[in-house]
Amino acid sequence: MSKDREINPLIERVDALLRRHQEDVRRAEEEVPVLTEIVEGKDPATTLEAGAQALAAEIEREVLRRVTPEIHDIVRRAVRDAVLRAFVARGKRGPRS
Repeated sequence: MSKDREINPLIERVDALLRRHQEDVRRAEEEVPVLTEIVEGKDPATTLEAGAQALAAEIEREVLRRVTPEIHDIVRRAVRDAVLRAFVARGKRGPRS
């Protein structure tokens, strides 16, 4: 390419973006994450209790969400079976006078 030819501005822009990307990648590889907040690990009992209660409530909601359909099916089948057994047993005894 001769020096007399004008360089395409798009190519210049792409080259600049590529160089910047390569620098960002290099910088990211060299940087080490630093802990900026120190936590004592000793929260007041009320904070720990509130957190535990919130976690317990969340677990309870999730368990109920998952098992409620199964419980409904079990109860529905149990009622159906009990009604069928009652009618079959009554039919075996014969009609009441």
